[in-house]
Amino acid sequence: MLRGNSIKLLTGNSHPELAQAVAERLNIQLTPCIVKKFSNGETSVKIQESVREEDVFILQSGCGDVNDNLMELLILVSACKTASARRITAVIPCFPYARVDKKDKSRAPITAKLVANMLVVAGCDHVITMDLHASQIQGFFDIPVDNLFTEPLMIGYIKREIDGWRDGIIVSPDAGGAKRATAIADKLGIEFALIHRQGNSNGAPERMHILVGDVRDKVAILVDDMIDTGNTLALAARALKDGGAKTIYCIVSHGLLSETNFSLLESLPIDQLLVTNSVPQNQHCDRLSKLVVLDVAPTIAESIRRTHNGESISLLFGEWADGAGVGEHHYGERHPMKPHRLSLTNALVIGVTPGNQNDMKHLIDTFNCVEDCPVFADMYDFTRMYAGASLAAARKLCAGTTDIAINWSGGLHHAKRGEASGFCYINDIVLAILELLRYHPRVLYIDIDIHHGDGVELAFWNSNRVMTVSFHKYTGDFFPGTGRLDDNGGGIGKHFALNVPLLDGIDDDSYLTIFKTVIGDTVTAFRPSAIVLQCGADSLGCDRLGAFNLSIAAHGECVNYVRKFNVPLLVVGGGGYTVHNVSRCWTYETSVLVGAEVPDHLPQTMYDAWFADDYTLHPTLAGRVDNQNTPAALQRITRSIRQKLRYLQGAPSVQMQEIPPDLAGWLAEEERTTEEKAEDHGAVPAGEFRVPPPKAVNEYFDSETDVDRDEETISVVKTRGVASGRRARGRGRGRGRGRATATAIAAVASGEGGNDDDADEATTSTPAPVSRGRGRGRGRGRGRGRGRGRGKAVAAAEDKPEESEKTILEPETPTQPPSDDLEP
Repeated sequence: MLRGNSIKLLTGNSHPELAQAVAERLNIQLTPCIVKKFSNGETSVKIQESVREEDVFILQSGCGDVNDNLMELLILVSACKTASARRITAVIPCFPYARVDKKDKSRAPITAKLVANMLVVAGCDHVITMDLHASQIQGFFDIPVDNLFTEPLMIGYIKREIDGWRDGIIVSPDAGGAKRATAIADKLGIEFALIHRQGNSNGAPERMHILVGDVRDKVAILVDDMIDTGNTLALAARALKDGGAKTIYCIVSHGLLSETNFSLLESLPIDQLLVTNSVPQNQHCDRLSKLVVLDVAPTIAESIRRTHNGESISLLFGEWADGAGVGEHHYGERHPMKPHRLSLTNALVIGVTPGNQNDMKHLIDTFNCVEDCPVFADMYDFTRMYAGASLAAARKLCAGTTDIAINWSGGLHHAKRGEASGFCYINDIVLAILELLRYHPRVLYIDIDIHHGDGVELAFWNSNRVMTVSFHKYTGDFFPGTGRLDDNGGGIGKHFALNVPLLDGIDDDSYLTIFKTVIGDTVTAFRPSAIVLQCGADSLGCDRLGAFNLSIAAHGECVNYVRKFNVPLLVVGGGGYTVHNVSRCWTYETSVLVGAEVPDHLPQTMYDAWFADDYTLHPTLAGRVDNQNTPAALQRITRSIRQKLRYLQGAPSVQMQEIPPDLAGWLAEEERTTEEKAEDHGAVPAGEFRVPPPKAVNEYFDSETDVDRDEETISVVKTRGVASGRRARGRGRGRGRGRATATAIAAVASGEGGNDDDADEATTSTPAPVSRGRGRGRGRGRGRGRGRGRGKAVAAAEDKPEESEKTILEPETPTQPPSDDLEP
């Protein structure tokens, strides 16, 4: 993200294509300016936008009409200086007159030094250039100079595109380029060769011969910083060919390419000529079939971004400048471990820039990271901290080191798997419940946020080990638009999701009455071994997004009521958008959970200004809307909830799936469930079959940690052989939850199993087939199983006495669901 004053990127006539590519990478527009010549050849410049106090970058390459382009650059710098630009950086991919960098003859000028002086006098504050012909040119300046490298681009291309490069050799065409060539060879871990250029004083033609290295039967890769006429390249290529090189590649930083020598370049015995677009190359590509252009726009754009943000440019080339990074090491040709994968990863990561973010917008849409859930700095750390805190709290409860754990930063209950929603990125509640289920047989989730806890409900929609109860506002269009009274789970999780939809303005008395009634009945029926309580504070009065009229005391009373069940309790935060009231609420509820009494007057802190006017813990939260929840409507909701809870009789003995060792076990089980659903719908490819999954060892949960080991609900019946006489049978909706014995299966097959049960209520997900044999389980539906006499239903035993010593009878179930005229 760019910070401070904005970037202004200008360019002259030298290389507008590169400037436009850099601007796109930075996700900015080129600053419009008019550069033209008068009839006498003088240059005129007019900048058409204000650059006052802006960070100005002027991209102008030293190519083509070098003198004209240099003059344009100097005038642009001067114009920005007089227009009060905050900082002026000259970006010169190909530095002009770089080859005239020393006095090698009498009366010879050092023109590169002159250019440096002119840039400073014109008003430059900083220079960014690329692959200087000689590194000492940086010392010609009295201002900061950053010299970018193209070698990483070259190395990347060699590794990607040149076959057999590991058996290759890097060649320098002269002694001046030996340092560059040896550095690339070291990076690639291959050999190096040096060609010596020899002239003749009597006018004989120049010739080259290989001074160092053996190129015979190898891939020869010539590297140089600049090519103009191509004469040096031609001599070097012929020397390599005469030396027995198998193939020849030439890689050059700045391809000036004189058009008069195109025929020479085309006839050279090389496979490819690689140049960068530090100077314009579009007009050359059509005429040179061997020409390949490497793009330096990403490197230049990143250097501009880092300069603007005050970041280090040298870190761009840290591995190149300081030695091989971990991604540049190599185990061996045939070894499967490739450290180079880290270099690829890093390139892809830093490849996401403001310039190409629009191309990746679909990825943001996929995970719903849009208006409500924007991507922001350090988002990963934020989600890791609050989700990790909920997981840590759950683990403490499982370990028994605490009875109550609190994470006010958690409670983000809208997030789904692979989808952010409603300000929530990671659903820490789901992760915490999954952790609790590794130890606790049944978990009750209670949500008192004004918004429906849709993410948690959806995660456990088909589970009978998690009961979700949500008290929320529901109008059909209030976010998230879910949580109807009739939404109560699916499959084996039918009736294990309870929703209490409320209207605007509910007050303390109405809320506490329905909360205590519903939660009391739910705990009695479900008998949880752990509870997770989401305490969203947007259900308070005067919330920015909420419309309830709850006081902090009433909100805290809900917490206190749940605490009194003396069940392991995880308390998390949630919504709440009037900040000073949220902090008051959670402070009070912390005192409730730890059993401390706190005064109403707030202590003095650095945030006193947030609580100005009264400085009390329990301010009056005057309701903004009238209570639209009538007593009759609340009673109707209560009756409906009680009717659903009737189906949970016997819930403490529900069949338990084997507890997975960790979260991976849950994910594997979810994949298996998806495959089974596909089979049910005939979606499995032809010819495939599934082996029946093994039965869990602990078919019923049996542990000292089960809080529901009530002696009065268990009866031991001694049986001998097969039960005879008037055999009892269940007439209700319930199904046998145990594995059917051999005799029971035979009885069902012979028609003695009784009539089929009535069809259950419609569900949104088809439950898995359950055996109707007379096993250890008994139906949860209407009525105790009765035979043709009045005896209790007893499961038929197998022929083996040692396997039928005990039969567990579950608590009796009412014969009919409650009628709607019952009072709560």
